[in-house]
Amino acid sequence: MKMKFTRKTVTIDEFLRDYIPILDRQPIGQRLPVPNNVEKAQGIIQTILDGYDIGDLTIATVNDNPMGFLQESIDGGHRKRGIYDFKLPRSEEGAFATADGLYWSDLTKQQQDDFLKYKLVIVEYSEIDNETKGHIFRNKNKTTDVNFMEMLNSYGNIPIANLVRGLVRKVQGIPGVPHQLFEQTAQKHFRFLEFDNKRLKIEDYVARIAYRYTQQERLGESSDTQVEAMYVSDETDAQALKPLMIAHCDYLLECSQAKFGLYGRYLTQQDFKILSFIYYSLLDNYKVFSILDYDAFMKDYMEARNIILNDDKYKELNDTGVDSVERTIAEAYQGYLQVPNNGAKIRQATDWIFSEMDILKVVQIKDAKRTYTYEEKVRKLIEQNSICAISGEEVKYKDCEAAHIVAHSNGGQSTYDNFVMCKRKYNRDMGSTNLNDYKKLLVEKGEI
Repeated sequence: MKMKFTRKTVTIDEFLRDYIPILDRQPIGQRLPVPNNVEKAQGIIQTILDGYDIGDLTIATVNDNPMGFLQESIDGGHRKRGIYDFKLPRSEEGAFATADGLYWSDLTKQQQDDFLKYKLVIVEYSEIDNETKGHIFRNKNKTTDVNFMEMLNSYGNIPIANLVRGLVRKVQGIPGVPHQLFEQTAQKHFRFLEFDNKRLKIEDYVARIAYRYTQQERLGESSDTQVEAMYVSDETDAQALKPLMIAHCDYLLECSQAKFGLYGRYLTQQDFKILSFIYYSLLDNYKVFSILDYDAFMKDYMEARNIILNDDKYKELNDTGVDSVERTIAEAYQGYLQVPNNGAKIRQATDWIFSEMDILKVVQIKDAKRTYTYEEKVRKLIEQNSICAISGEEVKYKDCEAAHIVAHSNGGQSTYDNFVMCKRKYNRDMGSTNLNDYKKLLVEKGEI
């Protein structure tokens, strides 16, 4: 079998001199370093200082790196960054000390020389595509703690991966800024969320949201297998998904800001998930809708959530038939938010929250269909005996328009029972007024 890589042994001094200037140590497909945590880097440096092996470092030659680097790290990014950062002057950002508090400048001349002479094994692949980079990364990490999203992230510079990561965080080489929902404070905490992106946790949620928008029905499961298939499929249209994802994030941001105004806290992980399920359900059932008042919406949601978690009726055993274990409805509700691969449980959790919300008081339903067909209008005019529904006068089709009884702008559906045929001037004059109220007003004025 022909080897697809070369293996080289270089000193740390040679690595810093020959590789670092052309090597992307944090390409977009690599696992992210843990913020404000130097313990891993300290462990790497101490292992080197003690003269033990730190394992091989895997890189690949590239020609399409967004930052113009000639090589990218495939595996061993923490080790590469740790070696580079340890040798920085202590005044520079990223510099760190060993667990014993020793910076590079604190080491003796002999210790520094021994460190620079330490031999690294570099496994170097010639130019390979993103899918192969991810394949190598996943194979090398089968025995280490790589979670699902870190695995997906290893697919590297592909449109759907860039859409997901670009919504959540600023990534070198990807234009644009993250969505405001994921804005960070100076301390690198999310401003509008009560949880973080450690181990790409938030990106996992966002990837599953993206998957749901590839489906005809939004509310349902998003298993690991389904989400990974979206990443590898040539048919995944990231550009078409982007406006849908932005609208979803806009909605969650409004919810989070409203929750903070009411209760002094932003969205939790549970909120993030169930509010997404609510949004999917609204899209599936009503297609076009608007939330009239986010404060009222979040108040209704929080009260419904409180009932489910605390009311006696939800302390009864769950008998929906969805569960395979014996537990209360409240316990089942919380558990169902943790199983993205089970559509039945997701739909049941959503049904419970909807049963305690008066959704039509806080959400305005707008039918996606705004107009009526020629056949529907003719049929309606015949039923009216060619009489204007407002003036009671005989009218011809050419002088008529279809008028919603309850205006579309007020949530009126474009159903057959919600329109009449009337003179054009009346339809345009009444605007968003209920048709019956408008007719009553004209009668009071003596105009009909």
